Amino acid sequence: MSVLNVRLPASLHAELKVVSGEEEVSMNQLILLAVAEKLAARRVQKQLEAPGTLARRQQKIAGRPRAQLRGEFESLMSARAGQTPVEGDELPAGFIARSPHRE
Repeated sequence: MSVLNVRLPASLHAELKVVSGEEEVSMNQLILLAVAEKLAARRVQKQLEAPGTLARRQQKIAGRPRAQLRGEFESLMSARAGQTPVEGDELPAGFIARSPHRE
């Protein structure tokens, strides 16, 4: 582990002391958790902004005709037909597929 001296405003230090007491953790543990959470959120944000991610795909499909998107969806789904779902993605036993788009 590394040692890092951090200068905090007195008000932030006081709040840190209160919260660490409420959480029953040391101030160091609370700071470590806060830094880890911030860095994890930053990594996720970068991943979401990367090419090929859902957010990027949503930007690409915005404004495209619904019929075109539906056709692409059906094509993708038919290409995957018959494949075994990834563990944890299986439908529950007795599940009956109901879609508001189907009669």
